[in-house]
Amino acid sequence: MWSRVRGPHTGKNKCYVGVSVCPEWNSYESFKEDMGECQSGYSLERIDNSKGYGPKNCKWIPIKQQASNTARNKIVTLNGKTATISEHCRDYGVEPDLVFDRINKLRWDTEKAITTPKLRAPKCK
Repeated sequence: MWSRVRGPHTGKNKCYVGVSVCPEWNSYESFKEDMGECQSGYSLERIDNSKGYGPKNCKWIPIKQQASNTARNKIVTLNGKTATISEHCRDYGVEPDLVFDRINKLRWDTEKAITTPKLRAPKCK
């Protein structure tokens, strides 16, 4: 939390400019009393990104889930499911890097980029 709002990257990462932390959380003991210990593989998330860090606006969530909750992600609906491109890639068993290359470099439409299986080169004999 502190590295997000005070880190040297804050000037570059506009999403944290002006984000506040409740004064009580200047004390780790107070933060820990409100939020408890962080479980392994979890990260602190703001529930409403228009508000700052505080006990009523934060929760612990799995890191993988938090990685999906970013403004950089593109949300698409595919076969009735609305999710990030990376989530759809997991469902279809394709690598996100391959899909993003198909979209950004090859200019494929999103559905084709996700649903087309990766071609396998024939094995040499």
